Amino acid sequence: MRSTINDVAKMAGVSSMSVSLAFKGSTKISRATRERIFEIAERLNYVPNQAARQLRTGKTDIVGFIVTDLANPFHSMMMKQAENAFHEMGLTLFTGGSNWQAERETAFAERLIRMQARGVLICPCEKNFAAFELLDKAGIPYVALDSVPDSYAGPYVVNDLEQCGRLVAEHFHQIGSRKPAYVDAAPDMLYFSAFQRTRKAFFRGLEDFRLTVGNRYVSAGMTLEAGAEAFRRMAVRGFEPDAVFCVNDLCALGFMDEAGRHGLRAGRDFALAGIDDMEISALSALSLTSVRQPYRDIAQKSVQLLCSLMDGKTPEKSRLMLPQELCVRETTRGCARRNETAHSLY
Repeated sequence: MRSTINDVAKMAGVSSMSVSLAFKGSTKISRATRERIFEIAERLNYVPNQAARQLRTGKTDIVGFIVTDLANPFHSMMMKQAENAFHEMGLTLFTGGSNWQAERETAFAERLIRMQARGVLICPCEKNFAAFELLDKAGIPYVALDSVPDSYAGPYVVNDLEQCGRLVAEHFHQIGSRKPAYVDAAPDMLYFSAFQRTRKAFFRGLEDFRLTVGNRYVSAGMTLEAGAEAFRRMAVRGFEPDAVFCVNDLCALGFMDEAGRHGLRAGRDFALAGIDDMEISALSALSLTSVRQPYRDIAQKSVQLLCSLMDGKTPEKSRLMLPQELCVRETTRGCARRNETAHSLY
């Protein structure tokens, strides 16, 4: 006869729940107990029947995570945090990228519905609401992450992007900038709410200090090459900006590298700031000033919110906006010291 979970539990001297948790990878079971359970399961030739469990409970152990760009470090970090959190609960995370295409976003949502996913996290591409409508119809709870348009009425955990823009505008004023510049997302991405909110808040913040970007604006993109191209376009008639704010860290690093090829150094010849605060941005060789977006908190809180929804609960707060933090480093600090020296001499 085929061994059952009860046979394993009895021989291991634990409950059947403990056996189930061990096979789910839960940290609630000690390493020694898990190894004993696995050893006995192997001896009894016991393998958990996932299909049977699904039929019995009517639930799978699947959750989904849809992002706009799998190559984006910010999305990668959030997915890693979410995967670790779901693993602790014995849930399996399936991830997919829409590549900013509504059709791909919808197709992955359909796939998750066919897999009977228990819940879905989405960084929406904001081109339509088809994926959300499908999940609503299927009765699958979801939470939107990072940024959402004003017309979105569902649960979310997002960044305070207006604060993001204001922080950099205030910082540029503090270090004495007179000719600020802005490097935005690619032209076909400017519709996206995150870019709109950051840009508008940055421009309004500058206006409070009687500063404007004027013609020192470039729509480029979020890659290293986009940042390099942005510098080349600004330098066509001679490089004018004394402070540059880029749409993300990758773009800023590409801008910095290309400037170096032309004999200009961020932190000496101009100030430079990005968004995301990637790990490499803090390296002493780069020391890039950046707005830190709390990807760990976004992932943690979105997982908690989704789990509440999956359990049929009504969370006290289902729409969360998280604060931003400006991490000041040498790419702007150096210019601040230079301006202070110049003012003292004057």
